Amino acid sequence: MKTTLFLLLIVLSIVTVLPVAAISSQDIASQVHVTSVDVNPGTLYPYETGIVTVNVENTGNQSVAMSHATISSNDIHLINTNSYENMIYLNPGSKMSFVFQVKAGGNNGVYFPIFSTDIKDSGTLNYPFNVRVDSSDITVGVSQKPDNFAVSKKDTLSLSVVNPRDSEVDNLLIIPSGEGIDVNPQQFFASKLDSMKSVDVPFSVTPNTGSNLTFHITFNNGVDNKHSMDYSLDLPIGEDKLGVIPVVNNLALTSMGDYYKLNGDISNSGINDAKGVIVTVKNPASPVDPSREESIGSLSSGDFSSFEITFSSPDLVDVPLLVQWKDNDGNSFSKVIDLNLRSLAGSGSGKVQPTGTSSRGGAGGPFGGIGRTSNTGISGFIPLIAGILVIIVAIVLYKKRRWISSKIKKN
Repeated sequence: MKTTLFLLLIVLSIVTVLPVAAISSQDIASQVHVTSVDVNPGTLYPYETGIVTVNVENTGNQSVAMSHATISSNDIHLINTNSYENMIYLNPGSKMSFVFQVKAGGNNGVYFPIFSTDIKDSGTLNYPFNVRVDSSDITVGVSQKPDNFAVSKKDTLSLSVVNPRDSEVDNLLIIPSGEGIDVNPQQFFASKLDSMKSVDVPFSVTPNTGSNLTFHITFNNGVDNKHSMDYSLDLPIGEDKLGVIPVVNNLALTSMGDYYKLNGDISNSGINDAKGVIVTVKNPASPVDPSREESIGSLSSGDFSSFEITFSSPDLVDVPLLVQWKDNDGNSFSKVIDLNLRSLAGSGSGKVQPTGTSSRGGAGGPFGGIGRTSNTGISGFIPLIAGILVIIVAIVLYKKRRWISSKIKKN
């Protein structure tokens, strides 16, 4: 009786255990899942290295033994080939990350390497994923700049950086440089520039001489992949189209014995405003008291102001009139016109013609000078006398209009 009961228990245990063992052997591979694959950087340059992280999870209730984890591809080459040869046990509910270093080939495209790992007694787990390879580089251009840069005048130049790649770039750094050029800011940094995005960076540029401006640009594609490029452009030096254009006219010259007094108007026909405007003369003329120079102050665009200066000169044929001013940033400018005042002093014509113009460190248009003199003599009153006579004749005719009318009717 006892022997029979013992044999029955053995049979029942065999019947119970064998199906459980068989089910576990078939389903053990289905417990392991690849939850995600991260490729950094998201898009590789040709021949560039990257990091592939494969995240695996055991969703079952039994430990899983894995070995020989690797990545297989003809186009994406695995660098750390033997990192996961040994047996690894992944407990129920646990997660694990396999980290691989890979290197892209030389051709652009989207490739599909396969992650695989052997599962003890259950075959192999295979999981394909994609890796992008693209040689497209970030692009750089100028989004804003003046037509011309004036020497010693500050203008704004905006640099536009575009990322046309399918993934972001990091640690973007722009450093401008150029001989004889002052640039502010001295560098620009952006921690990230997203895919298909751009950034405009304004720089204040003050050229002291005509020169070439270069922007040295560096960035990272992923953690360890550093890239650099230079963007250069010539600064066109010329007349500032928005600058101050001082114009002098309505000049009148008076002889004061040992010196001359010059009166006139100065106007600003430019776009920008002039600050701290000063009018005087320079060699070979010499400013003298009581009005060595005229300080006008600010002269807005389209505005004008009168001035009076006193000077001595050995020759009225060449009297350089000097106009000085500053812009909103405090940069100094000047303009010189060589006036021929001989006709104004002697002929009584009331007109002054410049013999030439010259620029001294500033932008602006030509000067013109037309004025009236205060010592023209008797000939200067002839137009006034003629006008008075015309008025008198008109008054007489108006008062005699009835007498004249009656004579006409009688005739």
